[in-house]
Amino acid sequence: MNQQTLSDRLWDLAARVGKVIDALPETKLGRQVASQLVRCGTSPAPNYDESGAAESRADFVHKLSIALKELRETRGWLRFILKSDLIHSSKMTGIIDEAEQLCRILGKSILTAKSFRSNQPNQKFQIPDSRFQDSPSQDSPSPKIIDLTLTMRQGMRGVAWEQAKTIEQDGWNARTLHLYSHAGTHMDAQTHFAAGPGTIDVTPLDRCMGAAWVVNLNDIEDQAPITISHLGTIAEKFHPGESLLLRTGWSRHVENPQHYRDCFPRISEELAHWCVENQVNILGVEPPSVANVNDMAELTLIHQILLSANITIVEGLTNLDSLTDEKVFFVAAPLKIEGGDGFPCRAFAIEGVNPDLLCIL
Repeated sequence: MNQQTLSDRLWDLAARVGKVIDALPETKLGRQVASQLVRCGTSPAPNYDESGAAESRADFVHKLSIALKELRETRGWLRFILKSDLIHSSKMTGIIDEAEQLCRILGKSILTAKSFRSNQPNQKFQIPDSRFQDSPSQDSPSPKIIDLTLTMRQGMRGVAWEQAKTIEQDGWNARTLHLYSHAGTHMDAQTHFAAGPGTIDVTPLDRCMGAAWVVNLNDIEDQAPITISHLGTIAEKFHPGESLLLRTGWSRHVENPQHYRDCFPRISEELAHWCVENQVNILGVEPPSVANVNDMAELTLIHQILLSANITIVEGLTNLDSLTDEKVFFVAAPLKIEGGDGFPCRAFAIEGVNPDLLCIL
C-alpha cells in the first residue's frame, strides 16, 4: 500500500467517524463520547500526512506513533459506542474493522521505519520503501518457503472422496470431495462458536497472513495448559498485529488419531486473554484445536475469547520443526466458502526475509 492510499483511507475513516458523532444521542453520555471522538477521530489522518515531511527517522516514527495512538483511542470509543448501544449496530458496519486494519498497518509501518538503515546518514531522511530497502544481499541465504500443511488422506477424520471422472471413461480425472470444515490444517471463523458474524468468505486477507513469532514448546507435556510464561522473551518483543505459531511437535501424533485428538496441550484462558490484549493477528497451533475437545465449556470459552476479538485461529499445523528463524512470514489460505464457519487451508512460512517488511508490500 502506498502512502497516498493509506492517507485516503485515514481521511475516509475520519469522515465516517464524523457521521457517527452526528448520530450520537443528545444525552450527557452521548455528548461526552462525541467530544472525545471529535478530538481523536480526526487526528490520525493529519498526523500521518505530516509524517511525509519528516526531517529524520526519529521524527517520522514520532509522527506515526501519534497517529497510531489516536487511532487506537478512536477504535476504543467506537467499540464503546457499540457495546453501550448508543447507536444501532447497522450504522457501525465495517468502521471498527477498518480502524483495526489501519492500526495494524500503522504499527507495521513504525516497525519498518525503526528497522530502516540508511546508507547515507548525512542526506535528508526519506520514508523507507519496503520494495527497495533491506533486500537480501548476494551473500544472504535465499528466501525459503516451508509447507506447514497436513496432507489430506482417505480415512483422516472428516476426509473422504470418490472418483467422479476417469481418463478411461470420461477423458479426464476428477474426484468428488467430502470435507468436514475443520479437517486437517484449517482456519476457524467467528461463526464456528457464535463469537460474531464473521464467516470464512469475508475474512480479510490481511487476517490470513503476517509476521509470526515461532514459540518453541517441544518439551511441553501432554494436556498441559499453555500459559503466558511459555512465550518467554517473545512476550516482551511482541508487537500488536503480529502472530504466534506454537511449535509443540504435536503433529507427530497425527497417525494415532485418538491420542492426537484427546491429549494435546491447549491454550489457557490466561494466554487467550493475553492474545486479545496484545492484538494477536493469527494464533497457529499444531493440535486439531486450541482447547480441550472433550470439555465443551473450555472449548467454547477459549474459542469465543479469541474469535470475538477477531483473532484468526489456525489449527492442525505440521512441520514447524523445520522452521529455523525465530520470526517468519506466515500465510494460511482457506477456500472462499460462502457462509463458512471454517475451512481447510494451505499454510506455509517464508524464511530468509524480513517478515515485517513483507507485511506492508
